[in-house]
Amino acid sequence: MSHQRTLNRAVHCEGIGLHTGEPVAMTLRPAPANRGVTFRRLDLPGAPVIPARPDSVVDTHYATTVAKDGASVKTIEHIMSALVGMGVDNVQIDLTGPEVPIMDGSALPFVELLRAAGLFHISRLQYDRVKFRYYQAPPNREQPRWSPLDPYYTILGSSPADSLDVVKQKFRKLAMQWHPDKLLAKGASPEAMRHAKEKFQQINEAYEKILEARK
Repeated sequence: MSHQRTLNRAVHCEGIGLHTGEPVAMTLRPAPANRGVTFRRLDLPGAPVIPARPDSVVDTHYATTVAKDGASVKTIEHIMSALVGMGVDNVQIDLTGPEVPIMDGSALPFVELLRAAGLFHISRLQYDRVKFRYYQAPPNREQPRWSPLDPYYTILGSSPADSLDVVKQKFRKLAMQWHPDKLLAKGASPEAMRHAKEKFQQINEAYEKILEARK
């Protein structure tokens, strides 16, 4: 491919493996063009790397497991779905255990994690010029972690770094934009009204969750 996508920065989350029941930390890191998706087992000697390719699949009983040279990672379906849905071609997935964390049982937490990381368009030439500038994580720096509030900040177009006044301003702007009464006055269709009501409810719920957390 001449143009591919990776992450703009590393992101981190923690959870429990569905089948192993073991706690696991997962960090998604940018990767060079043509690398694809790889899993790295940090808990094993030498931190072996397992490519997420069809020929790496060794088991599909209850969960998909990939393996190479005796190292394996299982329950990769949701993170892979999120990567495909977001159009991420290259990423290194560091794990401290044998299984991807289950999170809430869907791909949504991983989608929000990828949104928090941001996407970066790369080509092979671009990567060769700037690989350490873009893709080598700074030493001894704690990686940002996924928070349950991240989806609510995303809805408001905000971030945890914004002050409460900034969050409030963005909330008010969106609430005015999507207020059902405003669209009704403009003669919106029933379908548009239904969508507006759902969006307005999401905006209000997001703002309430953020306010509650930051009291």
